[in-house]
Amino acid sequence: METAFADFGTLLPGTDAGQLHTEGARRLLAACEKSHAFDVVALRAFVSEQNGKSVRIIEGIEVDCSDGTVPSRSPVGIRNRERLLLMHQKGGEMPYDVRALRTDFPGTLHQNHVGPGEPRSLCLYFEPWSTVERAWTPERHLARVAWWLRETSLGTLHRNDQPLERMYFVSPWQVVLPPEFCQRSFSPDEALFLHAIPSGSENTEVIIGQFLPRQSAGQPGNTFTDVLPVAIAPVVHKPTNDYPSSLGALEDQLVARGSSVISELRRAIQDHTTTSGLEMKTGGVGTVIVIRMPVIASADAEPERIDLQGVVVQASLARLGVACGALIDGKDGKAYVDATARLASAAGTAEPVGEAWRDLVVGPLDVRIAPTKADARAMSGVGEDDADFDGLIAGVGALGSAMADMWSRAGWGRWTLVDDDVLRAHNIVRHLGRYEHVGRSKVATVADVMQRNFSPGVDGAAAIHAKVTAPDVRVDAAIKSVTLLVDATTSLNAPRDLASNDETPRSASTFLTPSGLGSVLLLEDSGRNVRLSSLESQYYRAVLMSDWGAQHLAGHYGQLWVGGGCRDISAVISNELVTLHAATLARRLRLHVRITDARMCAWSLDDLTGHLAATEIPVAKPLYSDSGGWRIAWDEGLLAKLRQMRTARLPNETGGILLGYWDLQVDTCFLVDALPAPLDSIEERGSFVRGTVGLKEALEECRRRTANIVDYVGEWHSHPDHVSSRPSTDDYKLLDHLATVMANDGLPSVMLIAGDTDATILAKPEKH
Repeated sequence: METAFADFGTLLPGTDAGQLHTEGARRLLAACEKSHAFDVVALRAFVSEQNGKSVRIIEGIEVDCSDGTVPSRSPVGIRNRERLLLMHQKGGEMPYDVRALRTDFPGTLHQNHVGPGEPRSLCLYFEPWSTVERAWTPERHLARVAWWLRETSLGTLHRNDQPLERMYFVSPWQVVLPPEFCQRSFSPDEALFLHAIPSGSENTEVIIGQFLPRQSAGQPGNTFTDVLPVAIAPVVHKPTNDYPSSLGALEDQLVARGSSVISELRRAIQDHTTTSGLEMKTGGVGTVIVIRMPVIASADAEPERIDLQGVVVQASLARLGVACGALIDGKDGKAYVDATARLASAAGTAEPVGEAWRDLVVGPLDVRIAPTKADARAMSGVGEDDADFDGLIAGVGALGSAMADMWSRAGWGRWTLVDDDVLRAHNIVRHLGRYEHVGRSKVATVADVMQRNFSPGVDGAAAIHAKVTAPDVRVDAAIKSVTLLVDATTSLNAPRDLASNDETPRSASTFLTPSGLGSVLLLEDSGRNVRLSSLESQYYRAVLMSDWGAQHLAGHYGQLWVGGGCRDISAVISNELVTLHAATLARRLRLHVRITDARMCAWSLDDLTGHLAATEIPVAKPLYSDSGGWRIAWDEGLLAKLRQMRTARLPNETGGILLGYWDLQVDTCFLVDALPAPLDSIEERGSFVRGTVGLKEALEECRRRTANIVDYVGEWHSHPDHVSSRPSTDDYKLLDHLATVMANDGLPSVMLIAGDTDATILAKPEKH
């Protein structure tokens, strides 16, 4: 009898090496021509259409292999001369594959999974190609092929110390079901439809389940195959079974555990079938059955969990229904429910059903439930109590959008997003949005991405296109409804305005430094006794007083003009830095809000070593003074520093300049720091005259370190022991002089007097 060979691939004219395009295939051909065990028969190629052009993706050398070591009558079925196709795919995961072209080549251990109808593939290597290629040569490859044939024919290929191979190939299908599958799977108004997701791989495939109205059935592209959810009686926990190969074997295993699927399967098929019947279609994958099975420890115990087991039956739903007696063949291409049989089944007088269903082949399905927010929290190490709150993110630019996405993926909070900006073309370099989102509202874009992190309906973010400080009823309502507000606007006005609003919830401010090498977190205490406006001024003092503050707010490495307006300047910061700091800020804020106290922290990155240094900044209690219609905001940290400088110079008076900034929108001067007396100052028991040595340089350094925010705002001096801080006549004269000087900038002047046990702050001119 003549041996039949598979016609696999396109036959090339001749066996000359010039027919081959890849160096790997040519080297393999040369090795075959030198070998006494391989006779070249033909050359073949596999062609794919790409962009309208035919592209050769695989090349093959058809050979007859016979090295004289395979017995002539092998019990396994390997012959002493085998027709093989030595295949080469440049850049493939395993570039070299060997196919047995004899159509009746036996199924043996150590073969690779192949597509339907394809020649069998020899599993030659146990290690990944990245390991094999380091010692691979064409000659050694041919020797490996001959070794495989010899060892397989002798039954010695499988080593005793090697784990046994699986009886069946692992199912290439993974079914992902919606989180609410168990609750909605028996709804009369909707049905579960499956959609295959192309993975680009021959070995794996993911199928996504989605609930749609039942009338969607039959619409093109709406279903991958017939889907039938079935709920069965509880199964008793026992050692794991081997996977059944038929529906009958599955039923037997369930019966052994005190349950059954066939009766519920019949009922589910009948419930699924309308009066118009089901089409008796052939071909296709078959019917997917998702079995909902409660698991119990013993026959009289309560269920401890609900398992989902998936199987695919190689029959359409209609043919499955006929085989198991749920439907009758209408002989018109459809199957129908037998009303008489249904009534008899309900009455318990139904005729015995045939056994045709038992032989239906089933295959395993890896059923997964899409993660919920609770699952995301568990996988992220986020506690349920910490994550169940309503929050608002003001500003969803590069930093805000990255943090929002991270918190969404961790299931932390339910968020409202507020921003009045749209996504510009240059924003895609660092923003969560993509080019397809250019021109859209940033809040709508980020909310859409957050919703797509999970199955539809699992997570959602409210989007308000507006400024967080604008008079907007939507914004006002959102602020009143949340318990945490995160400011990522990168503006000065937003955190200050939010701080002045008593209806604002506990708030945090997060921002990157201009270079992108640093980041900052300011967090109010839970009672809002220390607000963002006070934390801001205390943060600037830390910048002025610390070594890390010297370059903390240094300017950009450069500027990019991306538009025609002066507001279109974009800092030179890579998305790597945005992501690095966003992750740091997102995690630290999430952990810090568990604590009721206010927190301040700054991070600085050493770009050479990658070391990220964190600095915890002490938080002081805010202090407020009113003078001349103005409010002066300072804190106990500054007061303590003033008292320390005063005590150090006793019994003489001392003094210096005050550093801070004015916010005329809220009629407030924020005092940041106080400098000690210059070296040329005159300090006496009853008077103090401030000098000027070093002041110019000190002010220039102050402006540089704080990005020109903190500057000179007035003077301070001390009174000796046993003298109150009440201003003297000379003090009032000095204040008048200071007011005249500051009037050049249109600003009031501030004078602070530190006494033995108290302090007085004056501002002039008075506000009208």
